[in-house]
Amino acid sequence: VTKPDGSSTITISDANGNTTSIETISTDATTGIETDDLRHLNPDGSLQNQIVTVTKPDGSSTITISDANGNTTSIAAISMDVMTGAKTDDVRNLNPDGSLQTEIVTFTYPDGSNTVTTTDASTGNISITATDAYGNVTQTETISTDNTTGIKTTDLHNLNSDGSLRSETVTITQPDGNSTATTRDANGNATRIETISTD
Repeated sequence: VTKPDGSSTITISDANGNTTSIETISTDATTGIETDDLRHLNPDGSLQNQIVTVTKPDGSSTITISDANGNTTSIAAISMDVMTGAKTDDVRNLNPDGSLQTEIVTFTYPDGSNTVTTTDASTGNISITATDAYGNVTQTETISTDNTTGIKTTDLHNLNSDGSLRSETVTITQPDGNSTATTRDANGNATRIETISTD
């Protein structure tokens, strides 16, 4: 159903005539901001979840997903850099109390390559995956910190186009900032050891 102001409502029902979803789309005539409100319903008509997408005239958008109780479970912010053409997709998954559970940030470049960074809020651990324009994973990196010792470990894998290991660099950083980086080839042989001291 489309109204004279351009807003519309889309209702989907199952074979039994039960409404399974209701979607309302409207645009603010002053700001040009479009709002898409999609509600998925249970067979009894109660709310299952709600997805609200707000899109600005510059193409950036925010997607908010809420559960049946109205608690926000995830928020995604999507934007495009007009200078570089790079797209950023920042997804934050939330705990029931609203605190951050995980964050996944995806940078997609004009050539189709991308980098995905996942952060676990409970541990602080970070994983990074780089993919080329053909969908091949070229690099993976994990960053973790031992809560007891304070030692940070960064494990970087450089991969060949077939997914096999080309080289691995493990960096151990002490709480005082001193670090040792060891690079090994595909056979596990150390090819380089670099020590950095803050003294």
